Parts: sequence; C-alpha cells; structure tokens
Amino acid sequence: MDAAVVKLDEGASQASLPSMSSYERKLVHDIVADRELVSESYGDGADRHTVIRRR
Repeated sequence: MDAAVVKLDEGASQASLPSMSSYERKLVHDIVADRELVSESYGDGADRHTVIRRR
C-alpha cells in the first residue's frame, strides 16, 4: 500500500492495489481513512481490488 500512497504523493489521481481478501481490503479501507484518503473496492470474486485516491 505504501507504493500506492507514493504514487498519489507524486501526483497520480488514483492508485490501484492488487486483488486481496475481504479482510485485507477492510484493513486497507481503515488505514486509508486514517490517512485522510478515500478508498473503494471494484471487481468481483478473486479479482476484487481496492483503489485509493485523495479527497
């Protein structure tokens, strides 16, 4: 996740994380919220992944 945050710091509008389990996505959503970023999950099943962006 740190690499995705670096991409945002370098000016990217959003950064995608690899597919992960629902528990891992929940952790990402919690961490992202603590860093005052926004996260959303996309895809279905094993392809479900999280995208983060600035507010």
